[in-house]
Amino acid sequence: MYRIRTLTLVLVAVLLAAALVPASAIGISREVVIARGKVWLNAVRVDPKTTKRSIGVPYSQGKWALENGSACPTSSPTGGYRTDCSGFVSMCWNLRDSRGNPVSTSTYEMGKNRSSLFKLTSIGKAELQPGDLMLKSVVWYPSGTGHAIIFAGWANSDQSYYWALEQTGPCTKYSKRPWGQAGYRAFRYNGIEGFNRTRVTYGGTFTVEGTAFRTPNDSGSVTATGGVADLVLYGSSGAPSSISTDNPVDAKGHFSIAYAPTKSGRFAVRYRSKDVLNQSTILPSATIAVAPYVSTVGGNSSGIRRQKTYVFSGSVKPHIATGLRIYKYNTKTHTYSAYKVIAAAVGSRKYANGYRFTAKWKPTVAGKYRLSWLTGSPSGMTYSASGNRYVTVK
Repeated sequence: MYRIRTLTLVLVAVLLAAALVPASAIGISREVVIARGKVWLNAVRVDPKTTKRSIGVPYSQGKWALENGSACPTSSPTGGYRTDCSGFVSMCWNLRDSRGNPVSTSTYEMGKNRSSLFKLTSIGKAELQPGDLMLKSVVWYPSGTGHAIIFAGWANSDQSYYWALEQTGPCTKYSKRPWGQAGYRAFRYNGIEGFNRTRVTYGGTFTVEGTAFRTPNDSGSVTATGGVADLVLYGSSGAPSSISTDNPVDAKGHFSIAYAPTKSGRFAVRYRSKDVLNQSTILPSATIAVAPYVSTVGGNSSGIRRQKTYVFSGSVKPHIATGLRIYKYNTKTHTYSAYKVIAAAVGSRKYANGYRFTAKWKPTVAGKYRLSWLTGSPSGMTYSASGNRYVTVK
């Protein structure tokens, strides 16, 4: 009999040990990326001259360290990973050359994104997950020095701070960083496994990729050589139900499932062995937030005057009630505050980008305004706000 599991299902103690094992050519899980980084964070070093103990790998642009955090016995770029910020990210992602030797990239190379060892995909704030990259590169920010950070999760509910796992002076750090620091952009390493998004717009898709493992009772974990992977959704009772079934697991154990959800929920993948179809295991889940699509405010763009009626338009998916929310600029506080909401007329005809709607506004007070669409929250979805539109009334 077999029991099935993935690298992301093992216990923390086992995961930390497995973090030092080279990842497959297919990819590396997010849990392993974070675990590898914390090995350097918690590495204990003893000065041979003073016997003084220190925690964390010391920062240096001219030295290298092994995956376990100890100093590399040689000054060879292929003997370990460089102990600066980009070398640390390379170690977390387990970047290696064709011979399996450790390779350290640079913030410049990351910014150019032309390496044969890795590819990065630009992502938005809402898509960030542990194991992703926060990068500042001279490629687009020439006024400062480059820096690379492993994003380790949000530190507060309003997402104004995040946990940063990074290699910086004097040694490896795990600390809070404010969101929005100058020069930083978010990226995803294409070799990372798991759910590639945690928020999608209605009609959009997310993809989950991974490597299936099965573990015989009397030996170590081995890569699955077949079987199928099912995408499941957890119901209100907590029980999972299959929504995309029989996705193939190839000879290397790799699977890839794309799905367009219509409501928010907790999704997971269930692997079923080809030769033991009555045995299945749920792989780690992710909560996917689905938000309705709402366009930016269209219509008149300039020359708006008092006591005249103007028509503003937009579109939405799915068919939900909307209104035009108007904010007025306060010259004393230099902020926009809620002014009024005008009900929108939603048409019944469906266009390529959704249902069209319009709202009529007759401004009576001169000033600066910000306009956005106010949408309802359909059952099973999260709230979505449209892009802002700024107008001046004369």
